[in-house]
Amino acid sequence: MYPQGNSTNPHTNWLATVLFSLYFAQGLPTGIISQALPALLREQGVSRSMIGLFGLVLIPWSLKFMWAPWVDKHYLPNWGPSRSWIIPLQLGAACCFAILALLQPALWATPVYLWLLFATLLVLSMVAATQDIATDSLAVRLLRGGKRTLGNAFQVAGARMGYIVGGSLLLVLSTYLSWATMCLALAGIVLLALLPVLQVQEPPSTQTHQPSKKTDFKTHWQHFNSNSVIKRWVLVLLTIKAGEQLASPMVKPMLVDMGYSLGTIGWYASFAGSVATIIGAGIAYLALKRKAIVPMLVLFTLLQALGNGLYAFCATLLAAGASQWYHLGFVANFIEHMPTGMLMVAVFNIMMDYCRVQYAGTDFTIQAALLSVLAGLCHLASGVIADLVGYTTLFSVSTIAAALSLCAIYYWQQALKNNPGARSASEQAH
Repeated sequence: MYPQGNSTNPHTNWLATVLFSLYFAQGLPTGIISQALPALLREQGVSRSMIGLFGLVLIPWSLKFMWAPWVDKHYLPNWGPSRSWIIPLQLGAACCFAILALLQPALWATPVYLWLLFATLLVLSMVAATQDIATDSLAVRLLRGGKRTLGNAFQVAGARMGYIVGGSLLLVLSTYLSWATMCLALAGIVLLALLPVLQVQEPPSTQTHQPSKKTDFKTHWQHFNSNSVIKRWVLVLLTIKAGEQLASPMVKPMLVDMGYSLGTIGWYASFAGSVATIIGAGIAYLALKRKAIVPMLVLFTLLQALGNGLYAFCATLLAAGASQWYHLGFVANFIEHMPTGMLMVAVFNIMMDYCRVQYAGTDFTIQAALLSVLAGLCHLASGVIADLVGYTTLFSVSTIAAALSLCAIYYWQQALKNNPGARSASEQAH
C-alpha cells in the first residue's frame, strides 16, 4: 500500500509506478495497431489503402466521451471509482491478446481472417479506451500542482514503453518467435502490469465526489462552451495531432517498400522512435519546471513540424533513387518522435487544468477524444493519399498540417491574454 497519511496525495514515487504500469498496459494495443501492424500487414501484401482503413479500430478512442460520464458515475464503492473499471478491463485485454494468438499472419490474405483480425483489434481498442477513462480519472484526482508535470511525463513514458513492447519489440521478435507466442506473451505482460493497481486503496467515494445524475454528453459539453478561452483550447486539441497522424501510419510501409526487414524497422524505427518520445517527455518535464507552458507548447509544435518536414525530404531523395540516403528515414523518425513526447506532456498538463475534479474522467476523456477526432480522420486518409500521390506529397501535407496548428495555439493564446479572469494554472511554470 502507498502511504495513507493523505489518501488523495499518495507518495509520488508509488503514484508514478502505478500510472506508469497502467499507461504501459494501455500503450500495448496502440503499439500493435500503429507501430507493428502496418509493417506486418504490408509484408502480407495488404494494400496501403487497407492499412490506412485499419485506423478505424482506433475509433473508440475518439468516441469514448460518449460513455465516459457513465464510467464516472457507476462503480463499486469497495473497489473505488477507477479500480472498479481498470481491473476487469485489463483482464479483458489479456483475453483479447489470447484470441489474437489464434489469427496467424499467414491467414490475413484471406478476407474472412483479415476482418476477424480487425474485429478483435476493435474490441481490444474498445477495452483499452474505456480503461483509459478510469485511469485518467485516477490521475487527475491524485495529481496536484507540480506533481502533474512529473505524472504526465510518466504517463507519456509508460504509454511509449507500451508502444515499444507492442510495436518495435514485436517486430524484432517476429523474426525469431511465432505470432501466437508473442501474443500470449503480451497477455502475460498485461496481467503483470495489473499488479501495482491491485495494491492501491482509492479514497472512499465520500472523499472524492458524488457523480451527477445527468450523464449525457450535452450536459458535460457545456463546460467546454463556457468561455472563449476553453472554446479556443478545443480548437487546439482538434488540430495539434493532425500532422502527426497523417505521417505516422505510412512511415513503416515506406520502410518496408524500401526493402528493410521487419527486424530492422523494429529496432531503428519503432524502438528508436519510442525511446526518442520517452526522452522528449523527460526534456519536457525539465523544461516545464522552469518555463511557462504556453511558449513551450509553441516550441514543441514547431519541432514536430520540422520532423514531418524531414520525412518529406527523405521521401524526395528516395524517389530520386538516392539509395545512399535511406538511413535518413530512421534519423527523421527519431527527430520527429522526440517533440511528440514533449508536446504530449505539455498538452496533458493543460488538459488537466481544464478538468473539474468531480468530473475528472469525463472532462479529460472529452479532451482526449477531441485530440483523436481529426487525427483519426487523418490516419484513415494517409494510406489513400500515399496511394494517390506518393509518400513525398503525403509527408509534405503532414508538415503543413503540423505548422497550421500553430494558428490555433496563437488564437487560444490571445484569448488567455484578453481574459485574465479565465486564466488557468496552465499559464504558469510548474
